[in-house]
Amino acid sequence: MKKILFVLFTLFTLTSCGGDDSPIDEPIDPEQPDGKIEVQLSDVTLSLKIGEEKQLTYTTKPEYSGDVIWSSTNDQIVSVSDKGLIKGESAGDATISLKLKQYPNIIEICKVDVSDSPLEAQDKKIKTMNIQWPNESCFFNLEFFYDKDDRLEKVAYINSEYKGERSISYQEDKIIFYDYEQDDQHTDRDTFCIKLNNNGFIDNMNGNYGNTVTFEYTDNFLSKSQYISDNGSSYMPIEFIYSEGNLIQIVDGNSGPFEKPKFHYTKYDNKAHIFPFLIDYDGMMTDDYNFLFHYMGLYGKCSTKLEESVINNYSQFSFSYTFDKDGYPTKIQRKETKDNDDDYVASISYYE
Repeated sequence: MKKILFVLFTLFTLTSCGGDDSPIDEPIDPEQPDGKIEVQLSDVTLSLKIGEEKQLTYTTKPEYSGDVIWSSTNDQIVSVSDKGLIKGESAGDATISLKLKQYPNIIEICKVDVSDSPLEAQDKKIKTMNIQWPNESCFFNLEFFYDKDDRLEKVAYINSEYKGERSISYQEDKIIFYDYEQDDQHTDRDTFCIKLNNNGFIDNMNGNYGNTVTFEYTDNFLSKSQYISDNGSSYMPIEFIYSEGNLIQIVDGNSGPFEKPKFHYTKYDNKAHIFPFLIDYDGMMTDDYNFLFHYMGLYGKCSTKLEESVINNYSQFSFSYTFDKDGYPTKIQRKETKDNDDDYVASISYYE
């Protein structure tokens, strides 16, 4: 069974004062300093939904440590804070500008389009997920628990070999997972920490062999991941390609064509924010967090529709669904055309 290992600056403010005098603004020089300052925004075009937020960041060469001014051509469409956090307020187009206060002739812009559909809320939370692999005579039963802020707090699980739980602690810029697992002979405990970016998505985490995995996002969708070794070199680059809000292909730069699965989608909305392709015996709760990362929104936005099939050179998976009255999947059946061992049936219940 394949596993997929999926993958901004501090703003300084300077004021000066002396004695009983009023604060004195830093001098404004409309001309460039010696050596042209280059400014680069993290995004130059963006698409948002009403209510959606995005943190803009910038870099300068050479380094500029003075104040900056953020502004919007229309605050009724897109608002922006003095720290560069923008928010879609209503449908339309607006332009966000970044100006260096000391050198006001230096301006960079980001064009923003806001769609008229508000950001979708996940109304129902998964309560239980019971998965069976009939051809392997094994099962995986999970129960999900949430805190007062509706964040996933714990997942308790039991399968045909062992039982355990995964507890989750939320901090300002990171999430810590506490793992407990027990079988007839052993008890294992482990702690796993991931670093978050300003949007609450995974920024980096420890990978295999002590290396670090970094992640990049475009329009709040996961776009790239790669390993960074201890000496700073990068390897195992993975690219995630989207179309109309759905992941359509994963491209592993170190693998052959067979490692580039293509995704096809149904007409059904992904209301539960899940990734059925990642429901597998190894990937649910043992040593792979990817299903939970997608469900919790730690990898950015999920695909907007539910998968119909996933195809690569050596296999093809197809998915069928049963829904409740609100359009949430209560049963998912996966069939693998070349290896029936990967067939499963997942039954899902929700908190009402």
